[in-house]
Amino acid sequence: MTDTGFALTPEQRTRVALGMEAASVAVVVAPDAVLSPDAVRQAWAMLSERHELLTMATGQVEGFRGVRHLPQAPALGLPWIARRVNHTSADAAALAEAAGPMPEDAASQRANACAIWLTCDGVVDAAQGDTRLILMARAWLFDEASLVALAQELIALASDVPGQVGVDDDAPLRYEDFASWRDSLVEGTEGLDGKAYWRRYLDEAGSPRTGVRLAAHRRLPGSGEAAQETVAHGVRRVVPGETGSALVAMAQARGIAPDLLLQAAWWALLARIGGQSPVDGTVCHDCRADYGPLAGSLGVFERRMPVRVFLDDTLSLVDIACRLGEAIDEHRNWQESVPADIGNHVLTSVRIVVWDSPAARTRLVGVTAPLGKAECHLDLVTDARGAVTQLALTGDACAYPVDALDVLADQYLTLLASLTVPASADRPWRQIEVTSDLQKSRYLGWAGPALTVADETVVHALLRHAQERPDAPALDGDGKRFTWSELTSEVLKVSAHLQAKGVRTGDTVALAMPRSVDMVIALLATMRAGAAYVPLDPSWPVSRVHAVLSQATPVLAIVAPPFDASAPVPSVPLVSFSELMQPMVGDATLPAPRATDRAYVVFTSGSTGTPKGVPIGHRQLANYAHAISNVLSLSPGHRVALTSTVAADLGNTALFGAMAAGACLVVANEADMADGAAFARFVGSNAIDIVKITPSHLDALVQVPSAILPGTVVLGGEATQPSLVDALRRIRPDVRIVNHYGPTETTVGVLTHVCEAAGGSHDSNDDGGDDNGALPLTQPLANCYVRVLDDDLSFTPVGARGMLYIGGEQLTQGYLGRDAREGFVDDPFQPGVRLYRTGDVARWLPQGGVQWLGRADEQVKIRGHRVEPAEIEAACRDIRGVTQAAVRPWGSGTQVQLAAYVVAPGMADAQRQVRDALVERLPAAWIPAFVLTLASIPRLANGKVDRQALPDPRDGAMAGEGGAVDVAPQTPLETWLAKRLEDLLGRAPVGVTRSLFDLGGDSLTVIRFVARIGEGLHIEVLPGLVFANPTVRALANALLARPDGGEALVRRAQARLTFDALPPEAQAALLARARQASSAAS
Repeated sequence: MTDTGFALTPEQRTRVALGMEAASVAVVVAPDAVLSPDAVRQAWAMLSERHELLTMATGQVEGFRGVRHLPQAPALGLPWIARRVNHTSADAAALAEAAGPMPEDAASQRANACAIWLTCDGVVDAAQGDTRLILMARAWLFDEASLVALAQELIALASDVPGQVGVDDDAPLRYEDFASWRDSLVEGTEGLDGKAYWRRYLDEAGSPRTGVRLAAHRRLPGSGEAAQETVAHGVRRVVPGETGSALVAMAQARGIAPDLLLQAAWWALLARIGGQSPVDGTVCHDCRADYGPLAGSLGVFERRMPVRVFLDDTLSLVDIACRLGEAIDEHRNWQESVPADIGNHVLTSVRIVVWDSPAARTRLVGVTAPLGKAECHLDLVTDARGAVTQLALTGDACAYPVDALDVLADQYLTLLASLTVPASADRPWRQIEVTSDLQKSRYLGWAGPALTVADETVVHALLRHAQERPDAPALDGDGKRFTWSELTSEVLKVSAHLQAKGVRTGDTVALAMPRSVDMVIALLATMRAGAAYVPLDPSWPVSRVHAVLSQATPVLAIVAPPFDASAPVPSVPLVSFSELMQPMVGDATLPAPRATDRAYVVFTSGSTGTPKGVPIGHRQLANYAHAISNVLSLSPGHRVALTSTVAADLGNTALFGAMAAGACLVVANEADMADGAAFARFVGSNAIDIVKITPSHLDALVQVPSAILPGTVVLGGEATQPSLVDALRRIRPDVRIVNHYGPTETTVGVLTHVCEAAGGSHDSNDDGGDDNGALPLTQPLANCYVRVLDDDLSFTPVGARGMLYIGGEQLTQGYLGRDAREGFVDDPFQPGVRLYRTGDVARWLPQGGVQWLGRADEQVKIRGHRVEPAEIEAACRDIRGVTQAAVRPWGSGTQVQLAAYVVAPGMADAQRQVRDALVERLPAAWIPAFVLTLASIPRLANGKVDRQALPDPRDGAMAGEGGAVDVAPQTPLETWLAKRLEDLLGRAPVGVTRSLFDLGGDSLTVIRFVARIGEGLHIEVLPGLVFANPTVRALANALLARPDGGEALVRRAQARLTFDALPPEAQAALLARARQASSAAS
């Protein structure tokens, strides 16, 4: 008779689907010194008598699909392997062996499991012993708890009596019997009820996709990209015994299971670092704990059950643990029906295994397990009491660097230790410390190098260069070229004219001039005259020019076309630059400006809409100029391009960096920056070495076949995305890219990150970029430092979002005409020292440095989720075919909706493609309600995105841009459904072929829509039906296909339309008659 065997259980098939078919699970044990390898080997050989699955063959059987267990086939071997290696640590050597593939000795026999007796020569710590026992098994045949139980059973058998190993007559339940029993549980109504439970749970909670994204996360390939083989790496920690015991005592005192407290701490940490609630994840639940007859059985009994953990800020960890326990208890009732594809989602998972050693001196070194589809997984080991003894944190090497796992493991350990402080578990969960003192000292000590900067001004540098290298090129542009000697002569001439017109030390002079060589001469002359210059941009509206002048109160304004010298400007004398260039009659006595004098005043946009003046002194400017010159390695032979406005200080990197180093400044006019071809000609014809520009502006300029880049590109003013780094290196593989950051109030910039040339081969992740935003900022400038702090000025945990504060030598003394304390706070870690509150959201990175995440005032809250538009922009730009992107919110309160604007030349159906790609990469609340395609992104004069100029997507003309053409409803049911959606979305008309999500709907819209369908058509509809059929036409067809649909449903829809068309008084009369008829009938 043919042996047909029995099928793999759903749990085993899930592991195969997760890619674990070739993977192994392993347990590493440090055996008691009295255990001999012969005794352990004899016990190992006898275990197959108790657990036939250890040696049971598997294979294909004709007439059946898939692999099956074959109990009647000849038994496989159960190899015992003795190995000797040279290593200083037996633990490290054994864990490395366990993390590898099944040994060839076992693989060649197609063995299901094997035991390795590992002896290490060269062990440094003799007290730890030099032998380790490793048990390995196929991951799709045995789960981790089975291997731990097998190791404990093996040690117990081998420890019985030396040389006398026996087998317990009470054998555990066979896996074949479990498989048969399990099948019976999901048959009939109980199985249907279980499926309905999980369908309701996932409909209400929202089907999880990605869970929490932690700091340094790197995007994995999407559905349209080549997937990589998962390579896992991890970190391990031993939990101090006093911590584990204290947690057990605390849990018992509060009547909760210790394992729930450990899980609650894990989910709370993820919420704290990831900045989101609820948190989606999976719990690896071992059903042997629920069914007594399964105790001691081996196989795959683990089910990955989804959990959605809600963390209100007022809850304590005890509260969270209790709620988690209630959810898991309910899940356990229906665990046999849990959807198998839950494990396919990229969710963080947690597993707890119990090690109850039968031999007092036998130590569990660790458990190794395949990661599956999870990007991050926590394994906890407890003793029989529930006291945690060790943890292992494993991550996808493609998703997280090991630094991120290392920091996260330390944070979890710190959190557990903090819980042992009396009453801490009863405090709001966000108040529990997760950062160790070591981590705090590392990050709080992060500052730029000490640099002694001479007490000289830019003017002193100008005079010094004229003396030391008079004939070297200093300034070039608009067909004009000046040596340092010539430039100094021009500056002295203009400054003398300014003094003759009454300009004195401490005054301000407005510069109403376009970017040009003349403007550079004018601002240097203003400083030489002892005054501070106030730059005005030609693109500013008249109202802003007047607002700036009224605050700056300049003694005069220097003007040049396109500014009109005859234009009426309130109370400010105007003088044309050409007049100041005339020969000077007589000599002027000009006192040298002092380091304490103001160099310039730049106006930023205030939160109230009124510009705020930021005065910068010569001392602060000198520190920046010398510090950035050092970072960029500027020298007199370099040619530095001035391509940005100085009205927003973006151009000051090039302007004053070149002045400090004695390099030649090459000024680009508006025509040079008009398009990509012009920019390429400018860079090439002028032999530019260095350029400073905004990332989005440069991204737009290099979208031409003839793109040319200088050797060094400094990117600032916006976040720099790794995708742009890749694009620039495709144009010029040896380009050096410098990420630059700093608010105007801190003198141009304070943080940089140098992406060194990669010789044409570059992985953006090498530069620390991740899918949550921009490149990192890893080096403060000399004499500067930064802090990332919470709202209460306490240390923000590494990876979590906080406010960026800046200290050091480059801070402005305060805003012009305002309280000197505005925008500044005392450094909580250095009393008496000021910090500037930037208003920027940032986070400490695990690998060092910080990452800018956007403006705090641009952060949007949608359905309780804090959403960063900058991160959505990064995800858009990462989509193949999208060259530029901007995101901004529209609406207010609960009606806030996001709109994404993309430039995607040549992309067919860009709206759908962009939306589909974002759905794969971002949480549901982050998906823009609108995606619009534009020919170009509108920009301000400084190259930044002009968000106020982005079109309103709710405008009828724009709403259809890039989207499918709406089709009008054709049937009464379609018409009624469309009208209900119009009411919910606040827009009309709604066609039948566009998804309600494309029209601006979200999961809350679905819930309201389902309620209105039930109320209006008297039919029960679950949200899942709408998610699966998001267009009016698809939903109408799905409803008609139901047993309670058909013509009766069409008639009800027609009746509702007829009723809705009646005047209000007629509707009221009909309802009154209906109530009377109902009352009479009852």
